[in-house]
Amino acid sequence: MTQAQLGRPSKASSTGRRDQTSNHTVVLNHDVLRSIFWLLDNVSLLLVMRTSPAIYWLALEVLLARGVTLKSEEATSSFCAFMSAQDFSRAPLIRKFLELSFSTLSPTTAQALCSTLRRTTRLRKISIRDVDTLFRTAPELVQVLAELQYLEEVDVVAQKWTDCVLIFLATLRSRLTHLNVQFPSSLTPDNCGRSSEIIPIELLQRSAHTLRHIRIENVTLSAWADIVLPQVVHLHATAVQLPSTDVLARTLPNLVTLIVEEVYWDPEEPVDVDTAAARRCQNHYRQERYGSWPCLEWVTGPVVEVFSLGLVCPVYTLILESDRRSDMDWVMLETLLDFTPSLQELELTAIEDLYALEWPYNGYDAVHDLVEFEGKAAHWEMHVWKTQDRLRETF
Repeated sequence: MTQAQLGRPSKASSTGRRDQTSNHTVVLNHDVLRSIFWLLDNVSLLLVMRTSPAIYWLALEVLLARGVTLKSEEATSSFCAFMSAQDFSRAPLIRKFLELSFSTLSPTTAQALCSTLRRTTRLRKISIRDVDTLFRTAPELVQVLAELQYLEEVDVVAQKWTDCVLIFLATLRSRLTHLNVQFPSSLTPDNCGRSSEIIPIELLQRSAHTLRHIRIENVTLSAWADIVLPQVVHLHATAVQLPSTDVLARTLPNLVTLIVEEVYWDPEEPVDVDTAAARRCQNHYRQERYGSWPCLEWVTGPVVEVFSLGLVCPVYTLILESDRRSDMDWVMLETLLDFTPSLQELELTAIEDLYALEWPYNGYDAVHDLVEFEGKAAHWEMHVWKTQDRLRETF
C-alpha cells in the first residue's frame, strides 16, 4: 500500500444519472496527508502510525520534522538506535531542530550521536544546554556539528568558557540566520572582569548577509566598527559592553527591535544617574553627527539603559522596566517621551508598584489598571496606548 485511499460513490453519468454498477476510489496524495498530519498532536500521530506501513512513514516524517528534544543519555542512546535502523534512512527527516538538554555522554553514546548527526544532513537548528560540559565529555561533536551543511540557527548555553566552546563558535558555517550565545554567569577564561571580548565580531562576517537575529549574554563582541550586518533585524544584549549608539547603528543599519539588559559602555564607569546622563549626551551627540537608524519598531530595557542609549530616531514602542522607587526614573521617562515624538505604545513594568495609582490616569481608556505580572504580586505592568500629547498629559 503506497497511497491512502477512501471510497466514495461513483460520478454521475453523462445523462445526469448515477452509475450504480461501479465503484471508484479517491486517492489522497502524500501532500494532502502531510497537511492533515500537521494538524495532529504528537500522541495522535503515534496512534495514526499504527494503521499501515505507508501511513507510518508519512506520519514519522511529520513527527521528526517538528524537531527532537533529548533530555538524558538514556533517551539519546535509544533515539540513536532507532535512527540507525535501515542504514539511517530516518535521519534526514530531522530538519526543524535538535535540542540536546543533557551535560554528559559516555563514549559509546557520543559515538552513536555523532553517527546520527552525520546523517541529519538537512538539520536547520541545533540547541545545546550545558554546551561546555557536553563538549568536554564528547569533543568529537564539535567537528560533526561544524560539518552540517544546512545549519541556520545556533542556540547554546554554557556555564563557562572552554577551548571546545571557542572552537565551536569559531567554526560556525556561513548560512546562519539566528545566533544565541548565553553564559548565565560572567565567567571568563581568566575568571575575571565582567565579560571578555571572546567572540570578535569578525567571526560573524561569514554570515554577514544571512544573519537576522542575535542574542548574546555575558559575551562582548569586539570591533563593531569593522563590520556591517545588513540583514540583522533583532538584537538582544544582556550584560555586554556595547559600542556607542551611532556605531551600533552603522553595524546593524536595518535593526528593527532592540532589547538591552545590564548593558554598559565602559566597564570602569560607575552605575549611577550622573553616568547615565553623561552617556546619553555623548550617544545623542554622536548620532546627530554621524547618523542613527531611520526608526525602530520597539526598544525594551530598564529605564536607565534605554535612557543612556540617547536615541534620536523615531521609536514606535517603548517597553521599560524599573525595580525601585526613584524620582530620577520619572525624570528619565519624561525625557524619553520628549525625544520620541512617534511613540505609539508605552509599556511600563515595575517592582514595588513604582507607578502608583495616585498618578492622574483617570479618564484615559487606553491606560489599564495595574495587573499582576509574571505571577508575582510584587511585579506590575501597565499598558499605555496614546499619542504623544496624551502620553505627556498622562505622565
